[in-house]
Formats: sequence, C-alpha cells, structure tokens
Amino acid sequence: MPTTGFRNAWSYWPDREELHAVFFKHLSNVRKFRAGWTLAEICSANRHGSLSETETYLKELLTDFF
Repeated sequence: MPTTGFRNAWSYWPDREELHAVFFKHLSNVRKFRAGWTLAEICSANRHGSLSETETYLKELLTDFF
C-alpha cells in the first residue's frame, strides 16, 4: 500500500473498519493542528521521531484531504 495519497484508499484497503479508524486518527490530527496545537505537541501525541516527520505528515494530510 502506498504511504501517501489517502484519496484512493478505498480501492486498495481491504478492511473498511480499520480504514475508518485510520481516517479518524488523521482527521483528529488535522483538527488539533487547526485548533492551535504546536508541531511538538502533535509529534509527541503521535510518537513521531522528529518534528520534520510530523511536519511532512501534516503537509501530506492537508494536501490530500483539504
């Protein structure tokens, strides 16, 4: 499964319940960012290894979804 490009997830994700959980997590992170959470707070909440990883993750989400 590709690591980026969430728009077409329905076509290659066999477990719909798992997919809903993943989308819920991603949407939650976008909402945190828009509510004013810092990258450091989101990084810690997601157990990312670095701020750059969190920044890249959020940029991909915002590009794919919003």
